[in-house]
Amino acid sequence: MKQGQYPESFYRVSVKAVIQNDSGEVLAVHEGEDWTLPGGGVDHGEDPLTALKRELYEEAFITSKFEAEFIGTESFYVDSKDAMAFWLIYKVNMTEHNFSFKPGEDADEVAFRNPADFIKSDSLFARLIFKYSSELVH
Repeated sequence: MKQGQYPESFYRVSVKAVIQNDSGEVLAVHEGEDWTLPGGGVDHGEDPLTALKRELYEEAFITSKFEAEFIGTESFYVDSKDAMAFWLIYKVNMTEHNFSFKPGEDADEVAFRNPADFIKSDSLFARLIFKYSSELVH
């Protein structure tokens, strides 16, 4: 595959997971000053589900198997990276009911949070936690 064919229209493609527990809380990752959905960048030529598995490990040390269903996309500008971002968002159902997680190398904190905590956040990333978790039936 050829890389960098369209440098003027660069998008950073990321995969994000919406993981809910039985109480309707969503797994969120705290990075720097923002809460966000767990996930991250798709490497060049990488399959999105392979990237999702890798990113869940890197951010939350999740090694459990899961099923993923594609549920949406988001596109927006990220000031801190001076680039456009394009998210592929998946509803993730863990095959183990009590899977383990803890902050990985790319996260300060990982926790199940009430989606309503993010409804009026100044952070777009946090508001997207609310948007996608509130649309799902748990």
